[in-house]
Amino acid sequence: MDLAFVQSGLLERFLDSDVISAADVAVLLKRRGVLDGTPVFLEKETQMPVPPLCEYGRYLSTALLDETTLKDYGRAVGRLDDHLAGLPGQAAYARKSRTAGTS
Repeated sequence: MDLAFVQSGLLERFLDSDVISAADVAVLLKRRGVLDGTPVFLEKETQMPVPPLCEYGRYLSTALLDETTLKDYGRAVGRLDDHLAGLPGQAAYARKSRTAGTS
């Protein structure tokens, strides 16, 4: 699993899209209360969000925590997920939890 963090200040530099502008994305993030530092957990192979973990990261962002605290919590959850996935007999659980909520 890969871990990324929301950084709206980087949108202007790196977002290259004909569909939506960086300013529009920044407004959407702000309107939805997604703060800078919010952890985003991505499946290593597909780079798709891992729904249960991303939902927890989103929950953390609603607690109005400091950006560094959000990042610390995100790293802790990532380490826990890696540990649980490495336990004997937990591989099926890890696959199931990472695909929960996807179609």
